[in-house]
Amino acid sequence: MSAAELLQQLRASGFAVTATGTTVLVAPRASLTDDLRALIRALKPALLGILLAERLTSAINSATLERGDTEQNRVALLAEALALPVDQQIDLAEHFEDVARIWQAAFKGACA
Repeated sequence: MSAAELLQQLRASGFAVTATGTTVLVAPRASLTDDLRALIRALKPALLGILLAERLTSAINSATLERGDTEQNRVALLAEALALPVDQQIDLAEHFEDVARIWQAAFKGACA
């Protein structure tokens, strides 16, 4: 089974799967079988990569949407970000999550 297939199976079974740093978090933990735990451990590096790519993609999509960037800019930014080392991807995800929040707050303030 691939990491992508495992992630899809977990989510289809009602598990929430996220990553914090180098830790894969699966909830509810009590519902995990020993076989699933073993698969998660075995596929952890690949799972972390998928989860980070999802987080970074979501953060960049939100920030560029809030800023009004073009689709071409969003796609180029995402491609460039996903090519970076993991530690820089984590930093960028945090940065773009902050940017999206700032733009959302500024938009709400302008509309108030």
